[in-house]
Amino acid sequence: EPIAALHKEPPLVQTCYTVGQGGEVLVSQTLRRRTSPLPNLPRFGVRFALTGGMRELEWLGRGPNENYWDRKRGSRLGLHAAPILNMTVPYLRPQENGHREEVSYATVERTDGVKVLLVGLDPSQFGLSAHHFSDDDFGATNFLLSRHTSDLRPRNETFLHVDRAQQGVGG
Repeated sequence: EPIAALHKEPPLVQTCYTVGQGGEVLVSQTLRRRTSPLPNLPRFGVRFALTGGMRELEWLGRGPNENYWDRKRGSRLGLHAAPILNMTVPYLRPQENGHREEVSYATVERTDGVKVLLVGLDPSQFGLSAHHFSDDDFGATNFLLSRHTSDLRPRNETFLHVDRAQQGVGG
């Protein structure tokens, strides 16, 4: 599902899925401006909901802790791995969190050993986050739904964001 901010004249997002003979899926997105300036886009990428049983994330990129394009100097480039439940940062109020930057590839592993492989194609890497919580759980549409991290209950699905760009945290 493409992610873009709501606006009177939304940008045109075109997403193309190409399925290869070996089962690989190539996802490409194009963002084109309309006549008005682009709205403030918190992120540009794709959000996937993966079926239950995903448990482990491994990635080659910045880590092991969360980092954003404007807050990544303290994060090492390398191969990192963590249970998906540990990718969530327990801030007092639930909010977007757990992003990893400069990821070249990542795998999401199911409990039976089956893996989903994500690879960034030329020219550069992507941003990534994986949670057992939806954006709505983090208050994306109504921040009063979950007032404290202790209100959150993990879902069976894994919600995966693969971002070409993200706004960052500022400061």
